[in-house]
Amino acid sequence: MSFYMTFDNGKTNRNFHIEIAERPSIPIAEDNVEYIQVPGKDENLTRKDGFNNRQLQVQFSFSDKTNLIGYMRPFISQLRNSKSFYFSDDTSIEYRIKNVIISDIEREVRILGKFTVTFVIDPFCYYRNVATIDAKNVPSFTNIGDYYSKPYIKVTCNGTVTDTQLVVNDLIIKFKTITDFIEIDSNIRKCYKGNPSNSLGDKVEAADYPILKTGINNISCSSNITHVYIEPRWRCF
Repeated sequence: MSFYMTFDNGKTNRNFHIEIAERPSIPIAEDNVEYIQVPGKDENLTRKDGFNNRQLQVQFSFSDKTNLIGYMRPFISQLRNSKSFYFSDDTSIEYRIKNVIISDIEREVRILGKFTVTFVIDPFCYYRNVATIDAKNVPSFTNIGDYYSKPYIKVTCNGTVTDTQLVVNDLIIKFKTITDFIEIDSNIRKCYKGNPSNSLGDKVEAADYPILKTGINNISCSSNITHVYIEPRWRCF
């Protein structure tokens, strides 16, 4: 079976009669580093701030006598509208797309051709098909990645409760009022209900948004909270 990639809508490059010429090399995420020159000092200060996006180049090839445009146009649309993909030889992780750059088509003979797509991707890879954790029932669990994650958390209760709290490791999150449920998304840094535009940030007190550290994470909550559903969003380099 040939090597291929699957996009977030379930389609693969082979659905468009386009093949991957060879398995691409996966670039390693690089630190975003700033060197600061300090007057009077012989050496620079170094400040690290996260990681840079990666550029993953994939060479595609095709062989078609009759309907090249009919295949290429929908494939280009697929590339531009996809948010993530994974490769057929490692279906456990996905790469999240920030941008795509598509080269011109090079024809080797009249019906054979190739082109290169540069995927600008997130510095991290994300684990696929990870089960949601109910931390009310599983208060301790292990981060399977090799870097901390920014989870989505849904806290539920029966009716309306006041002055309740959730503790994620050492972070205490206090809720002034919850009616049925409240959602916390550490990736977009918002507290809301139903839609991120429906902000409930004024109902929450915390020093920061929760993260799930590498290794073991411990969760606890007030007795009037019924469930703490966590999508952990495990990630790795």
